[in-house]
Amino acid sequence: MPSNVGKISGQLLRANLTRTSDLAFETDLLYIAHTNGKIGVNTDAPTRDLQSVGDAIFRGNLIATNSAVFGNIGIDGPTDTASTLTGPINMIAGSSFQMTELRTDNLAFTNSGIRAYNNDNIKIYPGPGTGIFNIPSDLKTYGNIQATGDITFDGNIFIGGDSQDDTLSFQGDIESDLIPDQTLTYNIGQNNQRWGQVHVQTMTGLNNITVDNTISLAGVRVNLGIENKWYVSTNGTDLLAGNHPNFAFGTIKYALQYIEESTAGPHELHILPGTYTEEFPLEVPANVSVKGQGIRSVTIVPTLATQSKDAFLLNDASMVSNLTVKNFLYDNATDVGYAFKFAPNAGIVTKSPYIQNITVITQGSTTSVSDPRGFDSADAGKGALIDGSVLDTASPTASMLFNAVTFITPGVDGFTLKNQARAEIIDSFTYFADTSIKLLSGSEARIIGSASVYGNKGITADGNGTICYAISHNFAYVGTGKDVENDDSLINQLTETEETNGGRVYFQSQDQSGDFRVGDNFIVDLGKGTTSISINESDLGASTLTVGVAGTTTFIDATKIDVPNFRISNNTIQTQQDGFTISAAGSNNVNLNSNVLMPNVDVTGNVTIGGSAINFGNEAGDTVDFAMDFQQDLLPSQDTQSNIGSSTKRWKKLNSARYISDTIEIHNNVIQAINTNSDLELRASGTGTVNLENVKFKTSVSSTQGDVAFSAGADTTIINTNSYIKLPSGTTAQDPAEGNAIRFDSTLNEFEMFSTGKIALNGIKDGDRNTQIDLNSNQFQFYSDNNLVGQLDGSGNLIVNRFSSQNQFALDNNTVTVGSIGGQAALIANGTGRVVLDTANLEISGGLIENTVVDADITITGTGLKQNRTIRFDTTNGYIGPFGTEAQRDATVPRLGALWFNTDNGLLEIYAGAADGWVSSIGVQEVTVTRELANDLNTIYNLILN
Repeated sequence: MPSNVGKISGQLLRANLTRTSDLAFETDLLYIAHTNGKIGVNTDAPTRDLQSVGDAIFRGNLIATNSAVFGNIGIDGPTDTASTLTGPINMIAGSSFQMTELRTDNLAFTNSGIRAYNNDNIKIYPGPGTGIFNIPSDLKTYGNIQATGDITFDGNIFIGGDSQDDTLSFQGDIESDLIPDQTLTYNIGQNNQRWGQVHVQTMTGLNNITVDNTISLAGVRVNLGIENKWYVSTNGTDLLAGNHPNFAFGTIKYALQYIEESTAGPHELHILPGTYTEEFPLEVPANVSVKGQGIRSVTIVPTLATQSKDAFLLNDASMVSNLTVKNFLYDNATDVGYAFKFAPNAGIVTKSPYIQNITVITQGSTTSVSDPRGFDSADAGKGALIDGSVLDTASPTASMLFNAVTFITPGVDGFTLKNQARAEIIDSFTYFADTSIKLLSGSEARIIGSASVYGNKGITADGNGTICYAISHNFAYVGTGKDVENDDSLINQLTETEETNGGRVYFQSQDQSGDFRVGDNFIVDLGKGTTSISINESDLGASTLTVGVAGTTTFIDATKIDVPNFRISNNTIQTQQDGFTISAAGSNNVNLNSNVLMPNVDVTGNVTIGGSAINFGNEAGDTVDFAMDFQQDLLPSQDTQSNIGSSTKRWKKLNSARYISDTIEIHNNVIQAINTNSDLELRASGTGTVNLENVKFKTSVSSTQGDVAFSAGADTTIINTNSYIKLPSGTTAQDPAEGNAIRFDSTLNEFEMFSTGKIALNGIKDGDRNTQIDLNSNQFQFYSDNNLVGQLDGSGNLIVNRFSSQNQFALDNNTVTVGSIGGQAALIANGTGRVVLDTANLEISGGLIENTVVDADITITGTGLKQNRTIRFDTTNGYIGPFGTEAQRDATVPRLGALWFNTDNGLLEIYAGAADGWVSSIGVQEVTVTRELANDLNTIYNLILN
């Protein structure tokens, strides 16, 4: 204890520190009045229980049981009242006053709120003489604000709460500019809360103007729409008016619904260029025309969710034109997935729906290189379905009109009509359709100038009363399915039209070859250059086909053909009046190109027969005698077509100096081929052979005089066959062992060659077969001098007795040997690979040693004679052990002696067992003296010792 500290001792104090007189410290520094029970500080005449003259500092709470007076302010405890003896209460703070609530008789200030009591209003009056109420900071109100005078806001103004129902009304005029806080940041109105009318004299500096309904600049309406005319654009939005291209709707679906709810039509919906992904189906209301900007400018595709829905559903007097529909599918289970159909219960009363200048392109869901359009999957979107059964029963007709429409619908139907439906199809095409135009159950179609290209079938009519009239129709490669190579061999003309169950197809057509047909009766075949009329007796009946004019007319009926003065009936040609003369114009000949039968022919002069065919005799017993010599060659009329003699009537001898055929010439004792580089073939019949003196050959070559040698001199001898060549075969004892030989050893059942010694061809072997590679049992077995020295099995394992690399590194059983003394062996992984030692748990990669078993240790220890040696980390840098927060430390029970750096307290800790747990590695610390604890201790000692 310091030497300058005094002590109180002896008889100065009585028990319990009681006194019988006043106690003074330095007269009045601290005065305890025993006589009146009061304490004074800096006074020796206290009049209060505790009276301090001068400043008093209380570190803790100051508690006054009844009341307290501070200068002119008194605080009364029983009434909870603070008041001044005279004058007002002045409250001055360096920053702010903080209290739970401040209340007057009718007004309360709580936190950031001001509220009135007794249903009174809150009234705020401006300062005297100014007439202005200034709010220098933010003002927020959650109710109504009413002011009978001026209101000036110099700070930020927030009017209304978070509700969209809050409103702001200005009943007076605005006398100043409305300027936003930041340029190009804030909007006036929004898409779903727009101003009704904006009247301005000048609009300056606008990059983008969004206007709904009407706007006028200098008296001119800039968005003047056309009545009942609407627009859709990819840059539009469904929140706009839609009656002007600059204020177009964003989707066709919304536009059609909007038009349907508008005033009576007719209406036009114009679709501006772009690709539109729409929710199918799109129902076109009655008297509405949907017009795209062009089939290559406007494309409509379905959303993914409506990909298997119909595209357009049509009502009375509706129209769709000048656009392309793509990428929808057909659902066979529900018969849904057409480009065009009647809307359910539609009433076709005034005009039929009209489809014009439309392209529909679909493909099946499964495509491939051989089937790029998905023809075989048969679920591509279909073209049009005209079904009379879906209409309102009051509809007088179930018809649609098509003009310049193209359906590319692979593997499915183009046009389908059923249930007394009607259609007019003009200048329209189908490609790759299963059936181009299908009519069912009493339907009727009129088709003009259209085409069915590729696909399986053209026009089909099924059922009584089902009729199709096709004028100038083109059938191009019908029957070829999905093929586009224009292969004429795939065409099936029978499938161009098909009539079943009383259905009829009347057509006038041309096909891919330009052939013109009127049904099956009149055909102009351009390829053959023929015109044919197919009329049977039932077609003509008592009618007559007349060709020509009066006096030079040809009549054709079911039994005869009459030309002027001639009649052809059955197989007879006869004159009607005069004789029968056959003559040719001028010096031309009369040619009879087939057999002419005459009872007798008498010729008094020379006979010159210049025809292309001369027949002498028509019976087997007829004979022709030539009693004179021939003075000219006998030449057949056609090359290689006629024979001299036959197999049963042969000429006895042919005496000729030379015989020449197409490729052979026989002259004197030479038979030779006469075509350049042509072979000369000698063939025997049946089992006979071609004998060339001692050499015979047919399918084999043999000689009775000895060896048969094939020699091409310096060139190659070629044996060309797709079967095999059979080599000499014999036992080992029969081997002649002659050079340049190849044979089959029947004793060893192997092929072999001989040069200066034997060479085995079955596998890899030496001449005496004791060193070899055996390939039996689907593996390689290596033999040296008949000893098995290694094998490569079917699993790819190479098994050898010993493996050595350059006599430096060897594997023998379970021993790895380094060749030279002091040598080193290295195991090096490639790239990011690892060297795995004991693949069950330990991996080494770069500078990382990792145990692959979860929650398993890596143990470094010595064994045997090297046990209990030190584990040394030889580095001038630090050792980094496990570390982290206590929350991160492994929750499992650690082992005794485990080290851990605790980042929470900055200590290196060691696990001392279950009793002590984790303790500091520098010893057990009962108390840690912090700065705060030191300051508290210092204060205590100052109070005690000073």
